Amino acid sequence: MAVDVVVAGAGPAGSAAAFELAKAGVQVLLLDRARFPRDKACGDGVTPHAIAILESMGVEFSAFGEGARKTYGGVISGPGGGVFRAEPPRGPSGRRLESWVAPRLLLDAEIVRAAVRAGAKL
Repeated sequence: MAVDVVVAGAGPAGSAAAFELAKAGVQVLLLDRARFPRDKACGDGVTPHAIAILESMGVEFSAFGEGARKTYGGVISGPGGGVFRAEPPRGPSGRRLESWVAPRLLLDAEIVRAAVRAGAKL
């Protein structure tokens, strides 16, 4: 198989890179050692900036149904008792921007599908 670019790793960054390259007309082969859908530990939080990028790729969080949750901040705690309060940034209007929590099992598979829809080969 002859391609212009091989992207190793079909996580969010690799799939987004494959999406942009394929959209630009580059022949892309997207490789991952796992079969999709696959899960990854942690990393379920999606920031407002990442949401905008993913939506431009055609990823819609509302399509995950009960599998994802919209959030406007939260509290993260660790086993040692430490606590971090996450406050999302505010948009131009002053209101807090939404973030999402979406399991990587769902999110990564959808980002891979976006790359394939753009023309990448998985």
